[in-house]
Amino acid sequence: MSIQFSRSVRSLQIDSSRLTLVGLGLGIIMMVALILWFFLARITLFEISTSATFDQNRRVQATFSPEGLSRIQPGQAALVRLSAPGDQRPIAIPAMVYDTQKGKGQVELILLEDPFGQSGIPSQLSARAEVEVEYINPAMLVMRASGKFLNRSRLPVSPQNLQTNGAPAQP
Repeated sequence: MSIQFSRSVRSLQIDSSRLTLVGLGLGIIMMVALILWFFLARITLFEISTSATFDQNRRVQATFSPEGLSRIQPGQAALVRLSAPGDQRPIAIPAMVYDTQKGKGQVELILLEDPFGQSGIPSQLSARAEVEVEYINPAMLVMRASGKFLNRSRLPVSPQNLQTNGAPAQP
């Protein structure tokens, strides 16, 4: 059975591709936004201490790995995170790197705020220090993790790739 020519032309006129074009346009906009984010977003990299202790005068002595210590300089911004045993939320206190003692593997931090006042820091709290060492975009982070296109050593993606001394395992 054949169909009349007038009905076939009418069906072509009614069948528009607007929905397809709108979907394609939204997809292109989303893809451009993701590409811009990939190359322009700023991610902060932190070096995290293995331990931290408090002394009087709002100072913190934090111990870092040798690799992490090489990236820390006086004047860098830091956070000291205090956590209590149990379900309490950790407290983040802004700090600044005051001095690095590379021979001892320690960094001295000054607290910029004193959340406990005259009462002092409770003894049951444990602490760790996080120092901002670098800002990087996701594209550089991916290239650095893969070890390609950069003259830097490959960074481990998984903590299971680390040896006991903190150096990356050789593949």
